Amino acid sequence: MKKLVVCILSCMMIVFLVGCDKQVTLNTEENDLIAEYIAGVMLKYSFSDKWNYEKAASRVDSYKPKNPASTLGGGATIDNTTPTQSPASVNTPTTAAASTKDVIEALSAALGMDGLDIQYKTYSVGERYPTQEYAISVPAGEGYKVLALEFELTNNSDSAIDLNTYNKGVVFRLALGERAFTQYASMLKNDLVFLKDISVAAGSTYTAVVLFQIPDSLADNVAGGTLSVYHNNTSIGKVVSL
Repeated sequence: MKKLVVCILSCMMIVFLVGCDKQVTLNTEENDLIAEYIAGVMLKYSFSDKWNYEKAASRVDSYKPKNPASTLGGGATIDNTTPTQSPASVNTPTTAAASTKDVIEALSAALGMDGLDIQYKTYSVGERYPTQEYAISVPAGEGYKVLALEFELTNNSDSAIDLNTYNKGVVFRLALGERAFTQYASMLKNDLVFLKDISVAAGSTYTAVVLFQIPDSLADNVAGGTLSVYHNNTSIGKVVSL
């Protein structure tokens, strides 16, 4: 329909110019203005440039920073284009930590979260995280899915605890079969290793997340994967098995 309107408008302009040739003489500048106007109208209704005219009225469903490295610290690997995996030869976690509890305690100390209980909650795989309609979210790259692992941070003390876990040198790695992936850094305020000025009131719980971008081919084979944590490139140990 829009193409028909454009064609009719163009024809009308041509007829106008031809029909009025005997009465009105247009100079070069006027001809250029008319041609520019017609081109603008055609561009406005062309499919290829439709997004440029409608983007102001559209709702922003997700946010992906162009250059997170310029604003974020810490040891997480950041990929601004296509998600990549870390080499399969990720360092094998040491046996210094005797149990998952010891690993969690070491993680809490590395992140400066003394006084908080950290507990793995659940994971989800999808096209983005979080999935709420109007939430700022991290979208999956082409050919990938976002794997989100949620942790509950519970303050069992009698006073509020402020969390600032960024720039601590902590990074998570996920092993799925023979492949390993480094966590995906994000601008989400509840990214576990990038928390900044987050206050957890006494007796309350805060949900933090660790994100990964995994290939579509592995999206249905997450169960059995293992999540390990490293501090300043030294393995702390395995945090959880999915």
